[in-house]
Formats: sequence, C-alpha cells, structure tokens
Amino acid sequence: MKPVPIQSETDISFSCRFLKPLNQLDKLKELLFGVEKQELESVAERIGELEKQTSLADTLPETIEDSYGRGPRLVQALRKPVEECLSTSVRENPEEISNALFPVMGPAIRKAVRESLRAFAQQLNQAIDNSLTPKGLRWRIQAWRAGVPFGDFVLRRTLLYRVEHAYLIQKHSGLLLQRAHLDAAAFKDDDAVSAMLTAIQEFVKDSFVQQEAGRLETVGMGEYTLWAVHGPDCMLACLIRGVPPRGLRDDLGRNLEEIHLRYGSAIRAFHGGSESLPGLENELARCLQLGLRPEEKRKKKRPISLIILGLLLLGVLVYFLAGRYLLSRKMSAYEDAVSSTPGLVLTGLESTRGKILATGLRDPMAHAPEDIAARLGIPEAQFVSAFSPYHSLEPELMLVRAVKLLEPPGSVSLRVDGDTLSVSGKSSYEWKTEADARARLMPGVGRVDFSTLNYFDHDWLAFVREGTAAPRRVDLRIEEDVLHFEGQAPQAWIDALPDALAALPDMPVTNYSALTDSRSVLMHLGRQIHGEAVFYEDALEFKAGQEEKIRILATRLRALADMTEGEPLSARVVLVGYTDASGTEIQNRFLRIRRAELLQAYLVEQGVAASLLSVRAAPEAAESGPVNPALRRVLIELALIDDSGADVFEP
Repeated sequence: MKPVPIQSETDISFSCRFLKPLNQLDKLKELLFGVEKQELESVAERIGELEKQTSLADTLPETIEDSYGRGPRLVQALRKPVEECLSTSVRENPEEISNALFPVMGPAIRKAVRESLRAFAQQLNQAIDNSLTPKGLRWRIQAWRAGVPFGDFVLRRTLLYRVEHAYLIQKHSGLLLQRAHLDAAAFKDDDAVSAMLTAIQEFVKDSFVQQEAGRLETVGMGEYTLWAVHGPDCMLACLIRGVPPRGLRDDLGRNLEEIHLRYGSAIRAFHGGSESLPGLENELARCLQLGLRPEEKRKKKRPISLIILGLLLLGVLVYFLAGRYLLSRKMSAYEDAVSSTPGLVLTGLESTRGKILATGLRDPMAHAPEDIAARLGIPEAQFVSAFSPYHSLEPELMLVRAVKLLEPPGSVSLRVDGDTLSVSGKSSYEWKTEADARARLMPGVGRVDFSTLNYFDHDWLAFVREGTAAPRRVDLRIEEDVLHFEGQAPQAWIDALPDALAALPDMPVTNYSALTDSRSVLMHLGRQIHGEAVFYEDALEFKAGQEEKIRILATRLRALADMTEGEPLSARVVLVGYTDASGTEIQNRFLRIRRAELLQAYLVEQGVAASLLSVRAAPEAAESGPVNPALRRVLIELALIDDSGADVFEP
C-alpha cells in the first residue's frame, strides 16, 4: 500500500492518537482544555485556508469601496498624500504628466480655437451693426480722435465682462498660493485647478514650444476665457466671463507686479499652507474688482445735428430714387410712342448722367424724335437723339412721300396698295406725264396705276386729238368754252391745224397761239447741250461743283430724248475725253477714254438712256508745254440726224 503524506501538525497529532495510548496527564489535559483546544485548532485551520485562497489585491477594492460608502473619512485621509504625490511627480517628472494628458489636450485646444473664432465673428457682427447707426457714427469719430481701431472701441463700449476667479500659483512648483472668487461663482476644488493649469503649461511648453520663453497665456472655455499673467516667481490666472478688452491684461499685470513687490520673498519660500502669506487674498480681490464694468445708459435725446444729418441723407435718397423712377417712366413712355410712330425704328434707349440717349432709324417723312420727346414732357436739355436716315415702306409714309413729290391737284387722289401707287380723279395731261416720270423714282413703288385717272373732258378732247393727229407733246384743254392748244409740234403740223379743225364738226373757238415749233425748241435745247464740258481735278475725280452741272446736263439729255421721240429726227451725243500735256501719250490715251466712260456711267445713273450716249477719246493731247488743268475735261458733242442721214443740228 502507498503511504499517505502528512499535510499539517493537526494531521500529525491526529495520527499519534491512534498510534499510542493516552497517559494520565494527557487525559487530564483532554478533560480540562479539550474544548479550547478544539476551538484553537478550528481557528488555525480557517487561517490556513485563508492564507492559501485569499490575497490583499483581491480584497482591497472591496474594502475601499465599503469605506467610501460609510463616509468622507477615506477621502480626507487620501487627499494630502495624493496631492503630495502629484506635486512631486509634476516637479520631478513633468514629461510623464504631459504624456498622460496628451489625449485630452488635443480636443481642448481645438475647442478653444473654435470658441475664439466664434467670439471674433460675434464681435465683428456687432461692430458692423453699430457702424451703420447714429451712435456708430459718433463712436467712429471718437475712435478716430483717440487713435483706437473702431472694432476695439465698439467692444469697449458695448461688451460686458466679469472676472469671477483669480488664482495665484507658484511658478516652479505649481502650488496654489492663494485664490479669490466672487461669492456667486465659487469653485469646488481650487487645488485641482492649480494643478491642471500647471500641467497644461508644462504640456504646451514641452510639446510645442522648445524655447524657455514659451508659455500659456489664453484659453477659451465656452463663454469663459482664462488669462494667465506670468511673473518671475508666480503666475496669476483669472477666469473671465464674456470678452475682456486688451487693457484688462495690463491691469492684471500691474497687480501681479505689486504682489511680487510685497510678497516676493514669501512666495519663493512657500512650501504649502496659505497661512504664511497673510493679506494676499485682498490683493487678489482687487483683480475681481477690475472685471466689473457698468453698462452705459442710453441717452433719451438724440443730438440735433445727427437728426438733421439723417433727414438730409433721407432727402437725398428720396430725391435720387424719385428721379430714377421718373426718368424710367419717361423712357418707357418714349419707347411706346416711338414704336407706334411710322417711320421710326428705335435701336437703343439708355440713360446717362440723367439724360436720355435714343438711337435708331428715321424716315425723312416721319415725325422728329425731338418732337415726340417734347410732347411727352421731356426737356430738350435732357434728351439726346442719334437717328440715321432710311426709307420706310409703310403705306402712310409712302403716301406722304407721293403727295410731296407729285404735288397732285385737288381733283386727284392718291392711294398706296403694296407697291402700287393708284392715281384717280381728273387732271391735265401734262401733270399726268410729269407724275408718271416722278412716281417711278419713288422707293418702294413698283407700278403706277392711272387707269382711273381722267383728263378734263377726256372723251371729247380725245376725239379732237385723234381728229387733228396732235403730237404727244401738245396738250388740249377747254377753258370758258375755248379750246386751247398748248405745247410743241412740228411747224408743218401747226400750219395744217386750222384745216384739220375745220374738218371736225361743232368745233368751239380755238386758240393755238401757245403752240411752238418743236424743231426750234429742239434746236434751242441742243445748243444748251452741245459744247458743254465737264472738268476733272486730277486723273478721274470731278472738279468741285461739276456734280451739279452733270445733273443739269442729265435733265436736258432726258428732255432731248423725250422730244425726239416720235419726231423724224434722232439725237446722237458723243462724250469726248481730253487730257493736258502731262504724262506719256499711252497714259493720256487711256485717261481720255476713261474720263469719257466715267461721265457716261454717271449720266446713265441719272436716268439718261445709254443708247443715246457714246464715248470717244481725243486723238492726242491738246497741247504741249506747261500743264494746263483746264484741259482735263470731257466735251459733249451733239448731232440731230433726219431721215436722210444728214445732221440738221444748227450749233
């Protein structure tokens, strides 16, 4: 059998009782101390079990939790040791504290920056709001006179702040020397605040600023701002509600200098306990008094100068807006009036420096833009127009243009239908002939309708014209029962007219004294044309004043062509170009023919039939020697050819 191991003294004693018999002394002991012995053995057994199964690490959390629940004794007992441990750790190993606080400092710094930007935006909005009021104008003047930025001046006059807590902290150890606070803003744990500020200071200096001069001065915490003012031996930390002005830091600095002056030695020798610094609390209380600033009372009455200035500005604004409104109304009315006026096209309408500038197109027969503006009440000095001329094809303007050009008698009426000009009523043959020639020159007129136009006593006069074979240029009219023959006709027809009239029945008294020999009129007209010259300034440019001469020449040539129509004569007009002696002969020969052709083209544009004209160059230069500008010309030569081919013109 395998032996059973002995585990303890109890097992040994128990085993011995079975190994040897008890003597008398043992029995006596058993009788006297048996019960106590059993109890001691039981206690020893329990203690052994506890030593095997339980350690202090397992029971300590439960013990501390039980003690904390019974009252504040545990907190009071641990407060001083924990403070001394934390102070010692901050002095001897600040890097570990900084590393431990690093996860907390990042969000805190970002929140402080965010709150600072929010406060700056609020300050900026308030400065802008105050800058547009009478009070803001007064403050701006005062800020300018004091040499202070306007934003800072507004903050000083509008924002309230209050210093609620002041802490004096030993610089090297981080111990709290003294604190002061308002009664309504008491803080629960001042020592914790001191330790936290010291830790933050060391964290910033170790993590971000390598120089010795690096230090924490401002921290934003919601509506609070923490300012730290540094001295050689201690730091003054103030918790301020609101936005403090810049001048408050200077006041706090002067208080800190006063504290160093009075308590410098005591601060350097401080190792704990505020009893060693009597009177220091009163110095900190002065910092709390600096933070109070009463709100300005508003004046009930406004300065009369600001009221007058406001009224003037309001009057100027009303005058400007009213002027702009009236000007826009006038422009709108003018635009409507022009759009309803025939012959006016408005391409631009704008206002410049209080004036209305109108641009567009205007038919010469349309109303003037200035007249429309005057009718609408727009002053002449306020209106400027720039309209370019054009011909409108609106029926109203075409009719006005026809009346002005044709000058119809009262018995004739005109009507425009599309591109057709209809003439109706009664007129003389002469007016009809002249109207027909003029109407065809009107823009937009494609056809002239004389079908409803009657001559005076048209039927009977037509009978006389047919019976006498009157030439086309002879007009017949009846006036006071007298038949008048007027116009031009060949002398042979004039001589034969009495016999022709005698052959017609019931002829009234006849007067043909106004008839003239067409041959003599034709000769007279030919003498006005033949030998006429058109002069040139240089190579192919007409001399000044020649355009009017060419227009007169064109009128005479058209009359010549009209007079020879139906006559036993035909007209031939030759344009002969000349040059002076300057230039070579080849150049001059080319220039002579070109001058004649240029005049021919100009006359054709004026309505002269191209078949009537021919061109020819003079055989050579008129003369040699000095240049004679008078020789730069085109000479007109006329010939009247009868049926036999002979020239019957008498120059």
